[in-house]
Amino acid sequence: MDIDATFTPKSDALRRAGLVCGIDSTLKNVDYYAYGPWENYCDRKDGVMIGRYSATVGTMSERYIKPQTTGGREALRELVLSDGKGFGVKIETEGDVSFSALPYTDADLMNAQHAWELTPRPYTVLHLDARHRGVGNASCGQDVDTLPQYRVPNEKQHYKLRISAK
Repeated sequence: MDIDATFTPKSDALRRAGLVCGIDSTLKNVDYYAYGPWENYCDRKDGVMIGRYSATVGTMSERYIKPQTTGGREALRELVLSDGKGFGVKIETEGDVSFSALPYTDADLMNAQHAWELTPRPYTVLHLDARHRGVGNASCGQDVDTLPQYRVPNEKQHYKLRISAK
C-alpha cells in the first residue's frame, strides 16, 4: 500500500505532525535504517549516526524520571516490525519521517508521574511523523520554550510511505 500524506499544522504549539496507529504487539522486533542507535530528535543528533539498527519495542524508550515523549528516531528510510519468525510489516519512506514504536500512548506518558505507573498497551503505538518538535516539547508537563527552528512550523508537511508484508 502506498500512502502520500500531507499535514497542515494550524499552530506552532504542536508536538508532532504525522500518523499514529496501533500495531500487533507480537511484532516486537524493530529493524530500521535511520539515525540511531539511541533516541534522537531534530535538535538532538550528537552521538547518533545514520545506519541500520535493531532493537525491540521494549527497548526503544528511555527511562526518564518523569515519563515523557521518548524513543524518537529521525531520518527514517526503512522500518521493519516483525515477530520471532520474521513475519511482519515493512515501511519504506520518502521525505522527512521520524518514528517511535512504544507500548505507550503519548497520553499515557504525559499523565504518569512515575515510570511504575505506566501499564503497557496490548498493542504497539507506532508514530510516523513528518515533523516532531525538538527537546523541550512540553511532554513532561511544562513548555521550556523549544527554539523556533525546532518547532512544528505552520506550513504543509509531506511524506510518502510504502507499506508491505514482510
